[in-house]
Amino acid sequence: MMKSRFVHITLAALLAMVVPGRCLAADDPAPESPLIDSNEVSPDEVAATVNGEPVTLGAVNEAMKGVLQGRSLNPATLPLLQAEVLSQLIDRELLTQMLAKSGKAAPDTEITQAFDQVKRQAEEKKVDLAKSLADRGLTEEQFREQLAWQINWAKFLQTALTGSVMRKYFEAHKRHFDGTELRVSHILMRPDSAGSPAETERLTKMAEKLRGHIESGKLTFEEAAKKYSAGPSRHKGGDLGMIPRNGLMLEQFTAAAFSLEKGKISQPVVTPYGVHLIKVTDEKPGRKIWSEVKEAIKGPATQAIFEKLAAAEREKAKIDYTGKCPHFKPGTRTLATE
Repeated sequence: MMKSRFVHITLAALLAMVVPGRCLAADDPAPESPLIDSNEVSPDEVAATVNGEPVTLGAVNEAMKGVLQGRSLNPATLPLLQAEVLSQLIDRELLTQMLAKSGKAAPDTEITQAFDQVKRQAEEKKVDLAKSLADRGLTEEQFREQLAWQINWAKFLQTALTGSVMRKYFEAHKRHFDGTELRVSHILMRPDSAGSPAETERLTKMAEKLRGHIESGKLTFEEAAKKYSAGPSRHKGGDLGMIPRNGLMLEQFTAAAFSLEKGKISQPVVTPYGVHLIKVTDEKPGRKIWSEVKEAIKGPATQAIFEKLAAAEREKAKIDYTGKCPHFKPGTRTLATE
């Protein structure tokens, strides 16, 4: 329980800014600078309100620790990750409210039982629970809220995440699970060491303009990579070789690549390492069938359910930002500049 994260998932969209193993694009250097010292922030300070309910900086920092798991992160990319984490927490609060209104939330007695069990486990291991929570930037009440979310969401999924739902998800995303590999090239526009929302926006506009030149035939993708890409693959026209759906590249990069047809060029893709244009140059179809990948589908299918429900709730919600944490402009994945 003490390793409880801010949501139910492996954070495939975000959550994938930092993952175990070879998670960087092939050209990207390892991050250099550490995450901010989240202990300096009062856990009760509010980052945003969702229909009047607060999402605190303590919750954001706890979630950041869970995602990074001690890994370093370039400070230039920190605001993007914080905004992504805050967005997920807002979605979680929206669904918490939805489950409560629908009568599907667990009773307080069940949450209390679970919390008491955590306390007993802490005592048995001679762990000071209050201190552990404080070290993580959490109050006891915030931890109880996390615990309630985990219990309520797990109960909801028992009826929502059926075999039929997962099979339909497989059929709709077969390329992502059947072992297909893509050969990709990319053009990387890397931000300067300072990094900022304005810098990301500038690079995105540059990438959009460059994509237009390529699409209009003014130059080829390979020529553009040699001239404009900041990555070593520019010497090979941007070629990165074959990539699988999972485990090699950052999720933002891979997800964009696997959404493309052969020969197509992506819109600008923002990762913690810059702005990319991606092109699929070849495809090796996979052969795995539904029964072989059932377990692998659970996480992404769960994420899809979460995102669909949250998107519907956002349309009728009142969300306000305090400006104390980076956040996206409403309806976009672009950082607000305030």
